[in-house]
Amino acid sequence: MTAWTAHVTVATVVEKNGKFLFVEEHTEGVIHTVFNQPAGHVEAGETIVEAAIRETIEETGYQVNVTDLIGIYTYTPPMFPDRTYFRFCLRA
Repeated sequence: MTAWTAHVTVATVVEKNGKFLFVEEHTEGVIHTVFNQPAGHVEAGETIVEAAIRETIEETGYQVNVTDLIGIYTYTPPMFPDRTYFRFCLRA
């Protein structure tokens, strides 16, 4: 039996003057483009806010200030029932 492990991720919703910042993603084996918020995994020793700022800089080059927590969500992929993702969605 595989041990259960939590995966912690962040996503940053960046809005300025009525426009939102997205990243364009191409997944191997998928023929369509997906637009997503800057997002990724929290690294060891990092806070949730630090991870959101780092991921936004890495994916977009923009420095942001996190202002609010939008929500905390969980997702368990059907093909990996032993894996649960906890996503912290933040506004910047």
